[in-house]
Amino acid sequence: MKIHCIGIEEQIVKDLAVSLAANGFEVTSSSADDDAVNDCEFDSGIKLINKELDKVIIGRQVDYCHEELREAQRLGIPIYSYSRFITDLCQDKQRIVFVGEIDAAAISVLVIKILDYLNKEFDYVVDSNLLENTVRLTDAPVVLLLSDERDSSVLDEEPQCITYNHNIALISDLCWQPSVSCINIESYASRLNIFADNSPKGGTLVYYKENILAYDIGNKDRLDVKQISYLQHEHIIENDVSYLVTPTGKVNCSDIITPCTVSASLILLNNLGIKTDTFYRALNDISKT
Repeated sequence: MKIHCIGIEEQIVKDLAVSLAANGFEVTSSSADDDAVNDCEFDSGIKLINKELDKVIIGRQVDYCHEELREAQRLGIPIYSYSRFITDLCQDKQRIVFVGEIDAAAISVLVIKILDYLNKEFDYVVDSNLLENTVRLTDAPVVLLLSDERDSSVLDEEPQCITYNHNIALISDLCWQPSVSCINIESYASRLNIFADNSPKGGTLVYYKENILAYDIGNKDRLDVKQISYLQHEHIIENDVSYLVTPTGKVNCSDIITPCTVSASLILLNNLGIKTDTFYRALNDISKT
């Protein structure tokens, strides 16, 4: 399959292109800026937009007037937001979608580190500078997807979190920030309510009980959906240093190990079959690295 990626300066788009190439796809790429010099390892340029392409994938920063995007439209080449493409690629995987502000990213990274520590097979698309690669796509049965309420792309106004079509959803520290997609808190809340309402029968919705908006969204009755709230994990402060109180002893807090992230991660990993004692042993070891 021949694929062209536009928006390679977005780390997820670049890492997605690298992952697809490693999996046997023929990949070319370009910048979201028509005038930018592309310094990646892929061929680039409007000359590569031709009818031999099977798909064009665009990043979230690509403008509607981008010359390559217009050419792909003129030629009738299927155009996907990267989230739409990933959803199609991962349709047979269990999809876990994280939404929220700082905590959502930290929770997703902590889950990744624990699953890696336990040598579990899983994929992820998580835009975090705490990870060496933001994309891992293999034949694993589970994929972790960090997302938000903003449009999937300039051509796809569906919120990215909804596009990912979750099996398990986590709603953490919600806080509205003005954006083109959500000009007020009402539109922000509406998108996240739809996201939660799209939880499938037999699916799981995890939400942070101490965040008012997350609680209002997560606590609404939904038929045949397992809804689980979480609170901050037990913790103490000694000499201005925060520690979690766990069955394995005190655990130092860090950027990703906090009372909120640990509680949420434990629930998610329990739902993936990780036992609580196994979780705490892994957490204890990870906290020391």
